[in-house]
Amino acid sequence: TALLMIIDASTGGKIKPTNFYPMYAHDYSYYGNYPTNTIIPIYCLTGIAYGMVELIRRIIPRDIVGTDEEKLQRMDALVHVFYEIAGVSGAFLTGLVLIPRLGNNYAFIITPILFTLSSIVWFFINSYGAKTNISNDDIPGGNNNEKTNYFKALIKGFILFGESVYIGGKIIFSNRKYIWLFPCYSLTLYVHRYIENGIAPQIAKRYLNNSEWSQIIVGGSNFGELLGALSVFFLTKKKFEVQLYG
Repeated sequence: TALLMIIDASTGGKIKPTNFYPMYAHDYSYYGNYPTNTIIPIYCLTGIAYGMVELIRRIIPRDIVGTDEEKLQRMDALVHVFYEIAGVSGAFLTGLVLIPRLGNNYAFIITPILFTLSSIVWFFINSYGAKTNISNDDIPGGNNNEKTNYFKALIKGFILFGESVYIGGKIIFSNRKYIWLFPCYSLTLYVHRYIENGIAPQIAKRYLNNSEWSQIIVGGSNFGELLGALSVFFLTKKKFEVQLYG
């Protein structure tokens, strides 16, 4: 997303003036002058980062609590609660404050800033796992003295990501126990994101005459997810108590 602002600024774009008054219906004279198709590959790159965040958000709970079903559901719900709090506050902040003040071209200025802060926090997080007698030499890539080229490590990460996608797809599509995950989880998640990011702006522009208010629709959607996550968090323990003592 930082690339979009850099390209916009380098082609004459600027933050929406405080006293800006549109001369006609779609006056975006403060935008930069660059081919809008450039946005497509940039969004593809941001999709990779977003996918990593989604994946990490779903992996961390199991790494923390293990395979205990009750703890896993509660931890997953708690992670989702914080995720949706950020989604609700971010959507309303964008729709009601950032877009009216900064314009559509600089409204996402907060995204690279927060991603940078989160990466700094992530860098300083320590792992409090159990100690082991296995030395770093016994672990592939565990020798800290060996300097690794950053770009080689990045390419290796993409290769491992591709391998994980292939292995996951092979497991899902070759086993009847898991085949339901694709239509019931992957497709529904895609449709959900498409409604939020693709259809909501069109509805806001068509019926509300303001595409900026699509973020309010997204905020309402995220608030519904937040209520669902809170329900799972508070009702999971009661459900297990009913199963044990009922």
